[in-house]
Amino acid sequence: NDDARTIEDLYRANGFEQVKTTTKVVDDYGGKDNQLAVSLHIDEGVQTLVGALHLVGNESKMDEPFPVLNLAANEPFSESLVADDRDIILNHYFNHGFPDATFEASANPIAGQPDRMDVTYTIKEGERVSVDRVLVSGLNFTRPPIVQREIQMQPGDALSQIDMLDTQKRLYDLGIFSQVDTAVQNPDGDEHEKNVLVQ
Repeated sequence: NDDARTIEDLYRANGFEQVKTTTKVVDDYGGKDNQLAVSLHIDEGVQTLVGALHLVGNESKMDEPFPVLNLAANEPFSESLVADDRDIILNHYFNHGFPDATFEASANPIAGQPDRMDVTYTIKEGERVSVDRVLVSGLNFTRPPIVQREIQMQPGDALSQIDMLDTQKRLYDLGIFSQVDTAVQNPDGDEHEKNVLVQ
């Protein structure tokens, strides 16, 4: 049964939403005791493909190109691929200074082609945010330069989720801190520049 579910998940991820797998087990196969014959019959159904993929709202210019997505015209359509694309797109924005970015997806069958889906990804970028200052607190015995060289953010950089996590990891890897926290602060009320606190 686990194998059947694994097979169905693989097919669904490749556009076969109606796939069905049936299993059959024959005991004492070929007249031999304790020998089993296991057969799995796969009814694939119809494969659904992407007719066209539309991106709406991706207007900001970034240093890195827009990431490669799973869905594309004439490629398989599945909800799991849409979910993967959601993570790819949001991570791209979160790591380039857009902490409030949101994502919505819609898919509609093409008239007269029920096995084709037109897909639209709608992105609301929100405001781009940069680092104003990087503040370090809680150092009682460790010299500040030891910490500063591990910090992956500088004033003026786009606020990046991955840079904050990388900074936290690098500080833990030093093996001298029992706890490291990174947080975004905005004491001056400026929505476009944030202070990052490392403690």
